[in-house]
Formats: sequence, C-alpha cells, structure tokens
Amino acid sequence: MYLVNHFLPESRYNVTTLDSWESDPSVYIGTIVHVFPMDYTEHESLNIEGGNFFGYIPKNELSIYPIDYFKGSKIPRFLPAIIKGNRVTAKIIGFKDGHFILSRKQTMKEALALLNIDQIVMCTKLSATHTSVFVDVGAGINAIIPSAEVSDCTVENVAKIFQNKYYFPVQITDYSIYKDKFIASYKKTSMQLKIAKGDKVKGIPTSLTYDGTGAFVQITPTQVGIIDVDDISVSYEDDGSDLIMFKEYEFLVTRVRLSRDQTKTTKKNIYSLKLVD
Repeated sequence: MYLVNHFLPESRYNVTTLDSWESDPSVYIGTIVHVFPMDYTEHESLNIEGGNFFGYIPKNELSIYPIDYFKGSKIPRFLPAIIKGNRVTAKIIGFKDGHFILSRKQTMKEALALLNIDQIVMCTKLSATHTSVFVDVGAGINAIIPSAEVSDCTVENVAKIFQNKYYFPVQITDYSIYKDKFIASYKKTSMQLKIAKGDKVKGIPTSLTYDGTGAFVQITPTQVGIIDVDDISVSYEDDGSDLIMFKEYEFLVTRVRLSRDQTKTTKKNIYSLKLVD
C-alpha cells in the first residue's frame, strides 16, 4: 500500500500554480501546495515561491522535528538540505500583505498519521554514509535504512550501493523514539530471482570475506554470492584489476548451497560465482 499523492517525498512534485488567487486568496486556505524554498530571513521564516505566488513558512511551522542551530548561525540545521533545489510540501494557513502563510509542520503531521509499520512506501534518498541511508518517506518525514536492512551481503560502504539510486520503495519496519525517525528496509522490497547452477547473473562485489579468500557479491539485496579471489586481483579503485569493488559484473553460478546461518523458517542459498570473461 502506497501513500496518497499528497504525501509522496517532497522532491517528487511539480511546483503548484494557484488559479486566480488574487481575486480571493482565502479560498486557498487549507490547500496543500508544493513550493520552492528561497531563503531563510532574519525574521526566522523560510521564504517560498510557488508557480505564480509567494509566501513564507514561519519558524514554528517548519517541521515536526526539533530545530537545532549551527554554532554562530541562525539557519536551522536541516534547512541547507531543503534549500538545495528541492520542493517543499506545505499547507496554506493564512494570507497577509500579498503573501501566503504556510505550514510544513501540518502536512508532516498528516503524513505521519498515514504511516504504519510494515507499510511499503516510495522514498527519496536524502543522503548516505558508510553505514546508513537517510530518506524522505513522505512530506518531509525522515527514515533511516541501516546497513542490515540494505542487503544480506556484508557491505563495507552503503553509500556506494546507493550512489545511483534516488527514488525507490522501502518497507517501514519500526520507529525509533531515540533517533526520532522511522526505521525502513530496502531489502524487504526486493524481488527474488530464480537462480540455478550454470545460470549467468549480474552482481556487485560489496566486501571481502572475513578470511580474505573471497568477496561477497550482491546479486539482489537478499541473494548473496561469493567469488573466490585467490587467483584474481581485487581493488577498490578502477585501476585495471580483475575485480573492482562496487562495480557491476556478470558472473557464472558454479554452485548453489544452503547458507550455514539458517533457521527452521528461513532457508537461504549462497551462490558460488565465477567472473564471466
């Protein structure tokens, strides 16, 4: 089940145009709009621009999240990421001196009320680190994808896996009061491939095995391969080595075996792989 259109990630929208708003701006109070952030003023409000109108979001209507400040700066910590060409979802709550007054906080609260554990939603990547991915799951609501929910592979650098991924489905799995964010899973929304010995598959090497004799290969987020690296050169840079980490290759499946880490309800295969010339 996906969120209704009003609460998709903010950056997915076109900027809103309001028809003939000058004749009676009050008819648009309560309307959800998608606007460009412009600048944060000395009066601590965020100026915005719609398709044919201007307005501002007061500081106390910017977000459901606490507004922290950089040292020596009046700009809230989360605003630089918003202002980088993204759109903002907000609700019109008033009109004054030719400008609409908007609330981003209200649309965030309404989106939050629609989010449920186990729900699948589309998200937009905000940033990624070696260990996590931070995403917008609707109207500015934040979620974190920890490395354990990225892949069943051991991944040394999560950001590398997501370097060309910007918009994708995730499943909401939990809510962290401590981090004030939803926990989301990328791997739980992935498709399973039918793989047999002799098949050719595409995969991405993500890290060396613990003994250094092989490399983990992500075929899908929940399907793991291992390639023997004793006879090939491996590098993290594109320097002409046989195998470059985080680069996609075609592999031949030479063996299919059950993973040692099994439960009575979960059975997963490990695929032995060989590089296809």
